[in-house]
Amino acid sequence: MMSGLRCPSSGRAACLRPATCRTTCAAGPRPCRLPVVSGWSPASRPAWPPSAVIWFRPACSAKFSFANRLRCWIEIGDFYPRLMPREVKLRATPSHPMQTLLNRVQAAHTLLCVGLDPVGDDAQVARRLAEVIDQTSEYAAAFKPNLAFFLSRENGVQLLRETVQRVPDGIPVILDGKFGDIANTADHYARFAYDIIGADGVTVNPYMGDDAIVPFARPGKLVFALAKTSNKPTHSLQDVALTRGGSLADCAARVARQLDEQHGGIGLVVGATNPEAVARLRALCPDQWFLVPGVGAQGGDLAATLRAGLRPDGTGLLINTSRALWQATDTAAAARELVEQMNQLRPVVV
Repeated sequence: MMSGLRCPSSGRAACLRPATCRTTCAAGPRPCRLPVVSGWSPASRPAWPPSAVIWFRPACSAKFSFANRLRCWIEIGDFYPRLMPREVKLRATPSHPMQTLLNRVQAAHTLLCVGLDPVGDDAQVARRLAEVIDQTSEYAAAFKPNLAFFLSRENGVQLLRETVQRVPDGIPVILDGKFGDIANTADHYARFAYDIIGADGVTVNPYMGDDAIVPFARPGKLVFALAKTSNKPTHSLQDVALTRGGSLADCAARVARQLDEQHGGIGLVVGATNPEAVARLRALCPDQWFLVPGVGAQGGDLAATLRAGLRPDGTGLLINTSRALWQATDTAAAARELVEQMNQLRPVVV
C-alpha cells in the first residue's frame, strides 16, 4: 500500500503495509517485514507511545540516506514530528502480546504450529521452505523456524530473514533459538531475533533466571520459556525434586507465570511426550500459552496432550509439528488433517 508520504531523496512513495505487501516501485518489489533503518538515534528523543507502533519502510531504502532519515516521519495516532527511531518497528502492537496469537487461532480455527527444520542442500531447502509456508499458511496458527537449522548454512541468516518475510502477516513467527544468556548479551540476542530477523516471538532457556527472559519480553512479542521439554519423558534435570516441593520444571513454570503477570506475553514450552506433566503445569499456569513440541516423530500423544493442556475455551496450546509436514508428499493435506484431528478434540469458539 503506497502512502502519500514520499522519500525526499527520490520522491518515491513510502510503503505502510506489513509483510504481505509486494508493491513494486522503480526500485523493485519491497516487502515490508524486515527492518532497514538503523544507526544513530539521539538519547534525548522521547519514548514512543503505544499508539505510535507502525513506522514506514521506504520503498527506495537503498538510497534512503542518513540526512533524509531525519526529515521523514509519520503521524500514527498522535502527532510526533520527531527523528526516526533507531529501529523501524514492523507490525502493530496489540493491547496484549498474546492477542495476535489468539486472533489467529480463533480466525483460522487452528492450534497448529508449523515447525521449520530445513534439511537438504541450499537450493532444495529454499524451494521446500517456500512450499511448506505457502501450503500450510491457511492452517497455521504460527510458524516456528529452528535457528540451528539455518545457522548451520553459509547463507543461513539471509535464508532465515527471507523465510520469516514469506509468512503472511497476522501469523506469528516464533524463532526457536532457546536463548539463555543474561544482561546485555540477552539484549543483543533479542535485537537479532526481533530487529534483524523480524520474528514475533522466541523460545528461551530460563536456567539463568529472570535476566534470561525479561530482555525478550518486548511489547507485542511472544516469549516461550522451557519448562518440560520433549526430548525425554523423564528428565535428569527438569524432574529433580526440590526441597520446597515440586520439580525444577515446576519452578521454571512458576517463574514464567510471575513474569507473565508483570510483563505479559510469556508462555511455556511443554513437551507432548509426557501428558501428565502437561496437566500438572496447566494446573500451575492455568492462563498461559504452551508451545508443545513432540507430536509426530517424537511419539507424543495428541489426544492426551489436548485433554491435559487445553484451557476451557479450547485454546492455550500451540501444537508444533515439523518433520511430518516437511516430509509430506501433500503438505497442505497433511496440515489440514492435523488441524481437523485437533478440532475434533477441542471446543472451537466461533
